[in-house]
Amino acid sequence: MSASAQSLLAAYDAGEPLTITVPNGGKRIIAGLLIVENGLVFADVGWSWWGNVRHPFHYVSGGDLYGLGPWYVGLACIERMPPGDPLSNDQEAWLKFEAERSADPKSDVFHMLRRFAKEQALQ
Repeated sequence: MSASAQSLLAAYDAGEPLTITVPNGGKRIIAGLLIVENGLVFADVGWSWWGNVRHPFHYVSGGDLYGLGPWYVGLACIERMPPGDPLSNDQEAWLKFEAERSADPKSDVFHMLRRFAKEQALQ
């Protein structure tokens, strides 16, 4: 695993709120993250909420991940969410999700990301 991938996963595992900006979809908080060959998959906050009709899992392609924070893959940029970020309105939902994830580190988000990656033939 590359140094970039290790540093991104370390920030995620430490519970730092991370955002991703993608050309088609804008900026959003990462609730779940899985690095795959030629990119990564991530889940939106609220992916598991009953009644969520949005598409909560996303594949970002573009080759190898690079950077040590911010991180880049293809045209996407991942960074730590700074205080006062416009997405901080979503931070309460992320904190709730993070508390649930912290209580169960093997939570369903990782199972679902792996399943999504497998269905997309990414793993």
